[in-house]
Amino acid sequence: MKKLWLTFFVALLFYPFLAFGQMPGFVMTPDITMSYTDNKESSDIGDGSEKKHKATIYEQISIVGKNTSYGAWPEEGDGGARDIYLSADPIDDHIWTITGLKLTKADTSDHNSGIRFRANHNWNVSWGANNFPAGRGYAGGPNIMCEEGTWDVVFNSLTGEYSFELSNAGNTRRSARDVRISYYADRNILYVDLSDYNAKGDILINLYEMNGKLLLSKRTGAQQKYKIRTRGLEEGDYFLSVSNHAFVIAKKFTVSP
Repeated sequence: MKKLWLTFFVALLFYPFLAFGQMPGFVMTPDITMSYTDNKESSDIGDGSEKKHKATIYEQISIVGKNTSYGAWPEEGDGGARDIYLSADPIDDHIWTITGLKLTKADTSDHNSGIRFRANHNWNVSWGANNFPAGRGYAGGPNIMCEEGTWDVVFNSLTGEYSFELSNAGNTRRSARDVRISYYADRNILYVDLSDYNAKGDILINLYEMNGKLLLSKRTGAQQKYKIRTRGLEEGDYFLSVSNHAFVIAKKFTVSP
């Protein structure tokens, strides 16, 4: 009889925490199950073996177009004279930035208007998209129809993602270094802390391999912290991208044994 009453007492004591999933002293974060894409990893096949493509590191990334301060597209063989060059991040070779970029308003009725990102001041690799001020450029995409203003720009040459923010002394500059990521392999959980950002509206979270393959994608409401349930990630480096209509934050992290 004593054991029965003891069992009843313990159950009564812990029922609120079992029912609502939270113990005293623990703060619950949004629990996100991310969807996997069907992207196939590219490979070279010739000798019976497969080789994974490694991410390309570019020597230069620039912005070109009719709506830059040059007012015209680059000419063939001009050696990059009309390119406006971004600076590579000292820690991450895929992140490129420029501040104080002056642009005029693109004419959406003119297909020759707008701007593009390109690599190594030639047209072998360039990125464009329909979205402004933030989006994901792709090879062969349309010119980016920009708005007039002076902009701070971030571009990710691995994923093609970009963001333009109006230059303003009152703005707090967003930096990937302020995004905190923790991955727990034994639980297949990725924690993302965005407490330093006052993000609003919907947030898009993407997870990439270093060869640019999109692994996970989820759109959710803006929060300070996220708990993302994933399948097991293998050892290696990954890119996490957090974006909305106004900005893109890209963060590289490593999964260790």
